[in-house]
Amino acid sequence: MMLKLVILLLTCLCIGFGQTPDPARVEVEKALGAFQSSWKSRDAGAAGKLIADDAVWIQRGGRVLDKEGYLTALREKGFGGMQDLKDTKVRVYGNAAVTTFSDGDKAGVERTVRTLVWIKAGEGWRIASFHSSPAAK
Repeated sequence: MMLKLVILLLTCLCIGFGQTPDPARVEVEKALGAFQSSWKSRDAGAAGKLIADDAVWIQRGGRVLDKEGYLTALREKGFGGMQDLKDTKVRVYGNAAVTTFSDGDKAGVERTVRTLVWIKAGEGWRIASFHSSPAAK
């Protein structure tokens, strides 16, 4: 009996460690990385390809922007944060996905929590909604 239990446990462990990642999750993680790069480099052209035309953008202070408003602000002054993402979680629900993460915590950079809602469009994943809030202290 004990031998059967050990064999079953080892089989489960082997199967568990051999699982391949969800392809949709990998695609969303790649899109998030591309968006982070466009944010840091203030590349509005690259960012624009990752944002849905009807996206809603809510900044830390509660200011609400549409896609063009966000891209204009990115080009003109850029944004802080999005340097070192922590606690990143990606959840995929068919043609929609939600990413949550935090950034900041460096000297002079207040920690921020962010949520991005993604939709799968013809050519890939696009941000439909973005929300930033100061993290609880």
